[in-house]
Amino acid sequence: MEVRVLDNGLKIFIDKRLADTIAIAIAIGIGSLYEEPDKRGITHLVEHMLFKSNRKYTAKEISSIIEFSGGEANAFTSQDSLIIAVEVLPEVVDKAVDILYHMYINEKFLEDEFENEKQVVITEAKKYINNPEEWISYLGLIALFGKSDYGDPCPGYPETLENIGIREAEEFKQKYFTADNTVIVLAGDISDESLRTVSEYFGSLPEGRVKKKKPTVGGCRKIVERREGIDQAYLSYAMKTPGFSPLDYIVLDYLIFNLADGCTSLLYTTLREERGLCYDFYGEFDAYSETGYAQVVLPGVPVSKLDEVTGLVEEILSKVRRGEVDVDYFLKRRKYYEYTIKVAHRSMFDRAVLEAHTAIKGQLLTPEDFIERLSIERLSGNLLGESVVALIEPS
Repeated sequence: MEVRVLDNGLKIFIDKRLADTIAIAIAIGIGSLYEEPDKRGITHLVEHMLFKSNRKYTAKEISSIIEFSGGEANAFTSQDSLIIAVEVLPEVVDKAVDILYHMYINEKFLEDEFENEKQVVITEAKKYINNPEEWISYLGLIALFGKSDYGDPCPGYPETLENIGIREAEEFKQKYFTADNTVIVLAGDISDESLRTVSEYFGSLPEGRVKKKKPTVGGCRKIVERREGIDQAYLSYAMKTPGFSPLDYIVLDYLIFNLADGCTSLLYTTLREERGLCYDFYGEFDAYSETGYAQVVLPGVPVSKLDEVTGLVEEILSKVRRGEVDVDYFLKRRKYYEYTIKVAHRSMFDRAVLEAHTAIKGQLLTPEDFIERLSIERLSGNLLGESVVALIEPS
């Protein structure tokens, strides 16, 4: 992995490898952690506005040029970062760089596009809230961190999104889109000429001196929501984890993997294979500068089996937390973990997004790092805090 630091402080990571496509991921260190509560979701809204008209390209041109030339573009907002990424055929890399650059530097939004897209984002936020299968994971973080910067959903609430005006969104973007708060990852068989193009474009960005607020955190408590029109329960078990460090991040990924991924995972074996209690479950985690979270989500549990499921999940989490799961189990699952990492990051797009997501936190991790730097010994390192339950059940 080659790293170039431009004169303005922006870091470019070059993951050079033989591939048929080239991906570019730009990560900006801003997310819901650093928003004002009454403007929750402003990062998410700015993410959407990146794909609207700028000084050089119309919204339609941004999507049509990339797709018609052979490629795709997307963006993602999390609690601590906004990532824009494209993957294209090698012959159109320079055009993709030009488009990304003008998306990044755009300072003015068109009023009609802004109002239309704000309604789209509000619709998206309502979709999450109205669907218990999706809302339960957001509710888990509210249970863990309270209604706070750490707990609030990064897509925003409909009422807070309504509060955001066009000038506020423009000023927010201009404040945080600076060289010192941005990293770029290039993945694929990138040429020296294309690398120079990236450096020339983004070397012109202002250096910046971004100051971020200290995120707020509330108290944890069990949350129970009751809804009409459902006949199953939805559960989340959320746990606090340490702040970002590369080795702990890898170990947490492996812990969550062993809890919920595959037919030999702890939850699958206990809840589904042995007892037939539920169909689906998944795990997720992330880590920020000072703290992080992990959660296990069960989106669909028979109400009559709720107590049994709760007892079994808490028993499994307790064993993992205390390091009581047989080490041999973790060793046997390691090859399957390697397989899933390799499959999930076959595309240059997925590689670049993962690498940008970790680089903006402080240290870039490649897919290979998750395989090669995994320490089984650290699995008993008490990385998972006590679990807090969020529950959605029929009224």
